[in-house]
Amino acid sequence: MERSVKIDFLRSVCMLYITAIFHLTQYLGESYYLNNNVYGNSLMWSCLGTFSLLSGYLLGRKYKCDGFSDAIYFYKKRLLRFYPLFLLSTICLWLIGFNNLHQSVYGLIGLAPFVREAPRTLWYISMIMIFYLICPFVLNSNNKKRIIRCLLVFALSFIVSCFFYVDFRFIYNLLAFLIGVCVVIYEKKAINAIAKMKKKSLIVIALGLVGVYLLFFFFLNVISNTIFHMVVNIMGIVVLILIANSIKLEKWKGLIYIMGYLSMSFYLFHRFSYWICLIIYKPEGLVPLLSYLLFVSVPIGLCIAYWIQKLYDYCLTIGKTKEN
Repeated sequence: MERSVKIDFLRSVCMLYITAIFHLTQYLGESYYLNNNVYGNSLMWSCLGTFSLLSGYLLGRKYKCDGFSDAIYFYKKRLLRFYPLFLLSTICLWLIGFNNLHQSVYGLIGLAPFVREAPRTLWYISMIMIFYLICPFVLNSNNKKRIIRCLLVFALSFIVSCFFYVDFRFIYNLLAFLIGVCVVIYEKKAINAIAKMKKKSLIVIALGLVGVYLLFFFFLNVISNTIFHMVVNIMGIVVLILIANSIKLEKWKGLIYIMGYLSMSFYLFHRFSYWICLIIYKPEGLVPLLSYLLFVSVPIGLCIAYWIQKLYDYCLTIGKTKEN
């Protein structure tokens, strides 16, 4: 399937915000951690939701599972795509004490969304495993069946969460993922509609949504409602997509493709990269520490992630050659 510069741009921007801004602020101290800032936290949710929506969208375009053999093929391809690197990352984070043994095991067997002791950072990958597990059920070639099955999966998950512990992050990202799976059905109409719109119109719509998005935070401070949070953060996903469609990206295509290529690997190993850099040297003071993390640790982490992904892809290529 042909790579899309807009998809890689969205993936790269969201990955960099989560890893190189949101997570990075945690190392600066509690006062500077964006998790404690309602705006920074909500943007993180929108970025994660964008990841989930793009994942569902790309799988919805690439696969159609109409039988048992299709499902087995899908599971094999997905497992090889991420699990060995996920296993390696889990071991690394356990060895440095970032996650304990119980958290690590829960993550590896896909139970992170259903236990209160979920692995930090890697909970997202563990959650995606569950999404992949249900994919053959929803990736039906019949469009009506696909929509009905997606609605059924979400309804059942939401009902179960009312009686048993299910991490809210799972419900929210599942909604985004299933939206991505169904968006494929209306892709041509959406592309044509966006193509007919002028660049200024897209920017005005995006800015208008940003205004509404920020306005909703007044109500978020008043009403503690999970559905309300979900709606606001889904709006954030729409804003990010509109922004990507209103920017000319061709000049930066090469860099964007590289960032998109290493995004999963960097997400998996950025915590380990930061740990290594801070073991080697940890500056005193906020500005020196921030500068060191941003301009030394992040670039080093990106380089490590790129070569990890390169090496892994090379190993997969060798494996395929031997099979043939």
